[in-house]
Amino acid sequence: MRLVFKWLVLSFTILALPELVPGVRVAGFPTALAAAAVLSILNVLVKPLFILLTLPLTVITLGLFLLVVNGLMFQFASGLVSGMEVESFGSALFCSLIVSCVSWVMQLRSPRAIRWSYSPRKEKAGAQSIEMHQKPDGTWE
Repeated sequence: MRLVFKWLVLSFTILALPELVPGVRVAGFPTALAAAAVLSILNVLVKPLFILLTLPLTVITLGLFLLVVNGLMFQFASGLVSGMEVESFGSALFCSLIVSCVSWVMQLRSPRAIRWSYSPRKEKAGAQSIEMHQKPDGTWE
């Protein structure tokens, strides 16, 4: 359910991009859904490879080159989805910044689950785990 919610939020964000960034066109909501799916797949499969290949440049620029990698992923997604056009790399970079900010805010607002595992020093037999969930009001249970 959370995956569908994130996909819809990303789709609505992509649908709003032509109003915010000049040089971006999205044909409609089905195109935005497809673009969100393609962008997610690219971020899972291709982006880690790009990060690995550009690691020295990323380290030299103190991580700022990751913005360029995000822009490239957005431009690749626009090339793969018919009905979505990004005219320049600058537009793709700005779009990736907006999408990243919306994803970050969405991640902050979603309930998180933390799983801690610990192994007591006196007992080496097995590890125990504690599972905690964050409530909507920010408290943990």
